[in-house]
Amino acid sequence: MSLFKFFPKDDDLIEKIFIRDDFCAVKCTLPQDYNDPYELFLGLDTSVETQDLAFYYDVIQKIPQIPTTCFSRSLLSLPMWAHYASNHAGYVIEFDLEVLQQHFAEASIKDVKYISEPDKNIAEILKMASRIGKPRYLGFLYETVRYNAYFSKYKEWSYEQECRFVATGDYIEKIGINDLLFIPIEAIKSIVLGKNISDSNKTKLLEISEKYNIKVYYLNISKTSSSPFFTDLDNRSYIFDKKEIILAHKVCKECPQPLSNTESETCEICSITEAHRQDAANRNAFRMLAHYNLLDDYIEGFREISKNR
Repeated sequence: MSLFKFFPKDDDLIEKIFIRDDFCAVKCTLPQDYNDPYELFLGLDTSVETQDLAFYYDVIQKIPQIPTTCFSRSLLSLPMWAHYASNHAGYVIEFDLEVLQQHFAEASIKDVKYISEPDKNIAEILKMASRIGKPRYLGFLYETVRYNAYFSKYKEWSYEQECRFVATGDYIEKIGINDLLFIPIEAIKSIVLGKNISDSNKTKLLEISEKYNIKVYYLNISKTSSSPFFTDLDNRSYIFDKKEIILAHKVCKECPQPLSNTESETCEICSITEAHRQDAANRNAFRMLAHYNLLDDYIEGFREISKNR
């Protein structure tokens, strides 16, 4: 099973990530620094009695701030490539989840739960903790609120398929103002280069991959699907199967495009012949209008008609 971390195109970042031999450094932040503060209220129906809401607010002040770093379960999310990898000018590091769990046994590595409405159970637990006051009810409330604070987000963020690493345990090193988690290099399964990565960053990452024998992939925009595919340094094609990167079962004989239809020898685009192109051109009325210099006037008139609808 794989986890993915997206990185921007920052020219100085690669040296910081691999600042220590045999390790990969990732920055951790506290929940208060990256979460919307209202996420602490996400699981609670705030229409509860005022005295209960005040009690809840007092409880969340006691939630510990533990350094946390974020991964994704998906390599295919185009918004992730856009937002966190500088519109494909950045890169992604693929980590082996099992190695992370073994090396950081005391850490909490869990998938984020995406919710859009309050959890009724929290309101019930809050009512008992607030009014009855028994320590065990407060303990239930505290653990529930703590879990939600670290592992819940609004469903609008679900495209991230986020998995959070909460560094419970003595794993964080303070370097300057940064909390860093040093991950052993054997946890890295691959480095995926964005299609717009700079030559300088590409060179740096290829040197890192050669030094540590790390697999490298290039991201490719598919001609026939909304999901990208990947090629290695030998131009072999790979796909992401929702868990990890695997070798494509079959590839177009004309291009690197993986084939979903294994009975075909070429992808849909490469299947277009010169005869198909000529036939399409003959049936395209815009070509005739362009030949007589009428196309611009036609399009302008068409737009005017569309405006008045």
